[in-house]
Amino acid sequence: MDMNQETVAFGGRLWWVDLTCGTISVDPFSYRPELRFVELPSGSTLTHIAEDRDDFMREVAKYRRIGVSEGRMRYVETSLHDPFLLSSYVLDEEGSSWTLENEVELKQVLADGGHEWKEKTRPPQIAVLDPTNANVVYITVGEQEHVVAVDIYQEKSITLDAIRQAS
Repeated sequence: MDMNQETVAFGGRLWWVDLTCGTISVDPFSYRPELRFVELPSGSTLTHIAEDRDDFMREVAKYRRIGVSEGRMRYVETSLHDPFLLSSYVLDEEGSSWTLENEVELKQVLADGGHEWKEKTRPPQIAVLDPTNANVVYITVGEQEHVVAVDIYQEKSITLDAIRQAS
């Protein structure tokens, strides 16, 4: 495993993330620490790694993210091809597998919000998960020109004013 995201603290454990295959976690305060591996959702593991592993791992990290939102561990990924599916998973209560919560076509959501994706530009990338609202994922659009908040439950982009009012 190659860790290509910052370590996440969740559920009394530290979680080291490899966005190509899954996470390894441990209770750092246990007298007998036991490692626990949680594989990414079915269809998300990447077994074929390009020759330049460092560049590949940096690229993968632009389109996948693991973090904590609304007190639960979450995994979010975008597809690299039109219509750019944004999928959100939640870790089950046992901390052993992922369940798909929401999925939305980013191309349509962005177009409806005035952020139309242009051909021959890079696909939308994940910037960060909202820590207090599990339905909101911040993505970068265009050549990192701006960040857009996407509500994957309501399938729409959100303005900054609407985000401030919800907080």
